[in-house]
Amino acid sequence: KGMFAYLEAFKNVLKYDSNCRLVVIGDLCNAPDLLAAAGEAVSKVTLTGRLDKELLSYWYRMADIGVIPSYSEQCSYVGLEMMSYGLPVVASDGFGVRCMFRDEINTLTASIGNRNNPEEFEQNLADSTLCLLNNAKLRKKLKKNARQILQKKYSFSEMEKQYKAIFMA
Repeated sequence: KGMFAYLEAFKNVLKYDSNCRLVVIGDLCNAPDLLAAAGEAVSKVTLTGRLDKELLSYWYRMADIGVIPSYSEQCSYVGLEMMSYGLPVVASDGFGVRCMFRDEINTLTASIGNRNNPEEFEQNLADSTLCLLNNAKLRKKLKKNARQILQKKYSFSEMEKQYKAIFMA
């Protein structure tokens, strides 16, 4: 879903900020391939696997930013979790992701660009990550907006209305 592109981007981020760490949470059927792709950056990458709610909460609270490098999503539960923890997010403009995240409103968008040129997306991911890491004012704005959007658009009552509309159509 874009993790290999983000690994390449992360290597570029490390050239400018060697204190960064990438933590990948969730089921990883391709963990050996991800670690191999990390190359020399492997010591800066942590693959946790699936976590219980308490440990997941710990990682979210410790994170500086969240990243959703997906080429497409339906409804990104990870995106909802990141918003609920007030994480500033770097997200792709992939189908579905762009429906949840708006550039400089609740995310800093990394354009996928030409899918035949993965280096373009990798560079956009690296640039967006570095911009967000180095801009406290933008991080604060995205955090605030993310929580407001979560409450307004993704509350239980709002989701209930949307589901009823689908079933009544």
